[in-house]
Amino acid sequence: MKVPMKTATSLSLRLIYSLLLAAAPFTALAQATFTKIRTGPVVNNAANSLGVAWVDFDNNGSLDLYVSANQDAGNLLYRNDGNGMFTQLTTGPLVNAGAGSFSTSWADLDNDGRIDVFIGRRPGPGLLFRQQADGTFIRSTLATGSCLGVAWADYDNDGFVDLLVADGAQNILWHNDGKGGLVAVRSTPIVTAPDATAIAWADYNNDGHIDVFVATVGAGNSRLYRNDGRGAFTQITSGQLAQRSTFVSAAAWGDYDNDGFPDLFLARGTFDSSQPLPSFLFHNNGDGTFTQVETSPFTDDMGAGAPGCAWGDFDNDGWLDLIVTAFGGPNRLYHNNGDGTFSRVLSGSIATDIGNSSPCAWGDYDRDGFLDLFIANSTSGGGDSNDFLYHNDGNSNAWITVKCVGTVSNRSAIGAKVRVKATIGGKTFWQLREINTGDGWDGNPLEAHFGLGGATNIETLRIEWPSATVQEFQNVAAKQFLTVIEPAHLLVTTSNGIPQFSLQGGRGLQYEVQTSTDLAAWSVLSTLTITNSSGTIVITDTNALTSDRRFHRAVLR
Repeated sequence: MKVPMKTATSLSLRLIYSLLLAAAPFTALAQATFTKIRTGPVVNNAANSLGVAWVDFDNNGSLDLYVSANQDAGNLLYRNDGNGMFTQLTTGPLVNAGAGSFSTSWADLDNDGRIDVFIGRRPGPGLLFRQQADGTFIRSTLATGSCLGVAWADYDNDGFVDLLVADGAQNILWHNDGKGGLVAVRSTPIVTAPDATAIAWADYNNDGHIDVFVATVGAGNSRLYRNDGRGAFTQITSGQLAQRSTFVSAAAWGDYDNDGFPDLFLARGTFDSSQPLPSFLFHNNGDGTFTQVETSPFTDDMGAGAPGCAWGDFDNDGWLDLIVTAFGGPNRLYHNNGDGTFSRVLSGSIATDIGNSSPCAWGDYDRDGFLDLFIANSTSGGGDSNDFLYHNDGNSNAWITVKCVGTVSNRSAIGAKVRVKATIGGKTFWQLREINTGDGWDGNPLEAHFGLGGATNIETLRIEWPSATVQEFQNVAAKQFLTVIEPAHLLVTTSNGIPQFSLQGGRGLQYEVQTSTDLAAWSVLSTLTITNSSGTIVITDTNALTSDRRFHRAVLR
């Protein structure tokens, strides 16, 4: 017997009202400019910075900054003071982890509302720190061995984040047992990828199971693994992505053409500017295959090795832009032209500063709605060894930032897909952001930022949770920070073999129950008015028996 695999929930009236606040009109579509920050601890520490993450570790609403550094002085933790300034924290286990720290990845391991962190070290072992109720961190034992790239993801959708560790030889997948423990899984093909350095999770085929790209820094090809569900993975061995992915130092997923499927950028390099390599952009065709974008500036800009990359809509025009770092050369900022092409930004300090740059990350640290940029620098070799921080001066374009809090899904909402539909420049289209931790080196904040151009509101905001619940909001005001808490799981029962579920609302309210198989085309199942004192109506859908995937939503009339 088949039952509905996914369901969409109705909205609470309180939340609807909070989303219908008026917003001032925005019309400009100009590029934003950046100001290089020259004072403060973030840019005045000569550290061998190798991994970076924007993370709100103290849960006060402002993004803090963590930098893993391969140095005796330890790692760097900067607390955001909320006024555009940072304070460096010099005590505690996160900063006194000793030499050898390479990568970092943050997530709420035990769903207690306090974010935890894993630090990859070479030589090992990696370090797992759990945050306590008082905000301190305590190390937990995890026999990882040597670590390079690390990244959290809930690969089996059980509501708890798991951890994949790349160590250059034998990877380790750590399954979260839901009781605070991590158990090594060795009977899976993703642990066999050789010379692995970076890990990037994303649901590239939109089937609800998060897939993983494991980057290889050597002459062998990197590997894409499709998640088949129930903990099983299949290596994709055919196609351009499987055959053209050698010497990959960093990887980043992003839907640059707004077609609803995440594309993949591969930064390539050997940390030696005398051996330049072109970076590659692979377009997701939407059918499980990828095509390399041949006509792009990425294939021509080979002045230095490219250790890091990150997507972000820096000018809030509705199209993802790209930063690619360079080791011993100028970093490269590419503006998305909105027609499938990119233009390299040649002016400004981002384009002209030279350092031994490695990982990078976008994050709106001053909460003005525009993405700022941090670039880590290494002390090895020549060039500027201080890290770079660039403040985005913004423009008049609109934006929205959405933080998702899982209740049935993992608390960090890793794997949740946030989509917004808005009219920008006279065109109505969807944008996609998938919550993830980056590739272990270039650490994304666990939130979804969207540029909205001249739009004054979002027509539809949709969240596709890893639990399979789909939440939709209509007519959402622009220019706000929005926190959305996942609703309770909709309980589906059966009566005489027919799936049914309950709708609860206010007495006298009328709902139109709609169904869909693709979240695009909806049809009316029934129109119901709540008349009883309990406010509950039982809904039956006999057609669900003939569909392997069926969505339901209730629209208030």
